[in-house]
Amino acid sequence: MADDLKVLREAIQRHQQTKHPRWARLASWASARLEAGDARALVGAGGKAADTEAWLALEKKRDLLDLPRLFAAIVPAVKSGPAAERVKLLAQWRDPRVVTGILGLLEKPGRSATTTLPFFKACIEVLKASADVRAREGMLSLSSRYKAIINSTMGELVAGHLAKAAEAMTSLKEPTLGTADDARLAELEQGYDVEKRAADSKAGDVKRAKQSDEGLLAAIYANPDDDGPRLVFADTLSERGDERGEFISLQVRRAAGQGSLETLAREQALYRDHQRVTAWNLPLSAGGECFVHRGFPFVVRASSRSVKPVIGSAAWATVENLTLPNGLSAKQLRALVDDPVMARVRRVANLSRENREKLGAVPRPGWTNVVLAFNHDETFSSASLAPQFPALTSLSLIVAGGALAGDAFARFTKLEALSLTYFQQAVSTDWLMNLPPLKRLSVKGHAYQSWPAELRERQPKLQLLAISAPPPPDRLEGLSIDTLDLGNPQPEALEAASKVLGRVRVLTVSSTRPRQLVERCLPLWTKSTLERVNLNPHLWLVRSAAGWQLCCCFSPLQLDKPGDPQLGLQGLAAVEGIERLLLAPLHVTPLHGPNALPNAEELTWLRDAWGPRLEVVPSNPWLLEQAQALTAAWSSWL
Repeated sequence: MADDLKVLREAIQRHQQTKHPRWARLASWASARLEAGDARALVGAGGKAADTEAWLALEKKRDLLDLPRLFAAIVPAVKSGPAAERVKLLAQWRDPRVVTGILGLLEKPGRSATTTLPFFKACIEVLKASADVRAREGMLSLSSRYKAIINSTMGELVAGHLAKAAEAMTSLKEPTLGTADDARLAELEQGYDVEKRAADSKAGDVKRAKQSDEGLLAAIYANPDDDGPRLVFADTLSERGDERGEFISLQVRRAAGQGSLETLAREQALYRDHQRVTAWNLPLSAGGECFVHRGFPFVVRASSRSVKPVIGSAAWATVENLTLPNGLSAKQLRALVDDPVMARVRRVANLSRENREKLGAVPRPGWTNVVLAFNHDETFSSASLAPQFPALTSLSLIVAGGALAGDAFARFTKLEALSLTYFQQAVSTDWLMNLPPLKRLSVKGHAYQSWPAELRERQPKLQLLAISAPPPPDRLEGLSIDTLDLGNPQPEALEAASKVLGRVRVLTVSSTRPRQLVERCLPLWTKSTLERVNLNPHLWLVRSAAGWQLCCCFSPLQLDKPGDPQLGLQGLAAVEGIERLLLAPLHVTPLHGPNALPNAEELTWLRDAWGPRLEVVPSNPWLLEQAQALTAAWSSWL
């Protein structure tokens, strides 16, 4: 132990003079041996005043063997302010282990509230002031993946501070080791041969794995449509014991139609650890919110706070759906979208006036789906926008006011899907005259009295029509369409509309009181061509040979309180023609785990209403179908 202490003192002294990482590494080896041979109890790890006093008293002794436990006592129980002061005091030791200790605190902070920002700032200030190349490299590494450590806006904020501090140390280079130091280190390192071999082996493994991963990822980014490179990468990760490999493999095979409820359940289990999934999606998850498809980011909602460091990253090659951030400079926004790696992006959202002005009137032939927002003082017209989006097939348009001109959409000759949100009660329907042949049309936020009839004449290929409320029955009479969405209608209006429907396969409404709708309309639906009626996102009717089956993905909003039978499931039991109620767990998305089903006691009142017609299943039988539908929706709108 005496020799280890002597080596530690020499290593600290020489590191203070040279700042060379090899002296720091030697100090950590000697310190680890000393700590193993003289385990000392933790002091001051609580949040009370006595804990602070004990910690401060121990720190004043400046015993080299106490530094590890002084760092170990900077735990979440210690408030942010006192923890920051402790970090600053330890910085005064000028010990190479301080950089290691602070990087360790940042790696596993145990605190994420915005009130803890002073602690993070203190850590970063000490690292920046250290003039230690290890501090710069550590902060660079942490900044690129901090969203995986703290998966919140706080993580983005700390990542920004880390990146800024590391950038300020760019000119710092690893110092040259003198001949005498090199010889002395070689001599001392012989006494730590086991530690040296372990460190060198680990560094070699990390380097080889990184080089292998970089090559495999490059193949994926070069051929993002090809499943082959993704599966090769997945196999490599699995051989290494990395569960990300299994996750990629499961996602690729499900997207190819080879999934099952069992494999999807395994996907959910792997996805449940959001911190780990965020780490898998780096570097893009550091720049915004990522949604995964085929194992890699596919949809990204970029954040102006953190997207700048990942602009131009090769990882964008798998992304097809991008929501632009607010607040980026024109230069940064153009750099984000114009980089060649963004060539695969097809859908772009948040094209507000501010973002459109920053991007300029530049043709973007790759963008086939855009989300545009126009203010009260703006006029929308395809004449000015068509040259910018010559391949546009899908448009989501939000218009705050002002009339739509008759030729508003005429120049978008390839448009197949239009979602229009209009914040004005009455507008001209002239724009319907020159609509390109659509397959999907959704119009919300205003009332038309005549346009469904016009659409029936002008849009024979229309497959989906969604409107805020049913128009007068004569305007829907004979309308033949695959899917009709009538918003949140009154029972009387839905009944009138149901009497005149033509050939419609799926009817969608959104109601918190579905019993009234079903009581009035089910006999009409039974006589129609309807195969399915969506009553709200978690409750729907499906036609079967015996009648209608009511399907419910359990949500507390769906279950009536006893004594209030008008809301939903209890009251629907009395509606003639519904043969069965199938109750299953709700998943927020197919990759989220199930909500808990109510227990037998909580379901007593529901069983009293439905009797043997109630079937409760422990797993969601529609989950795989919903997952495939989500994938299909992503693809159809791109």
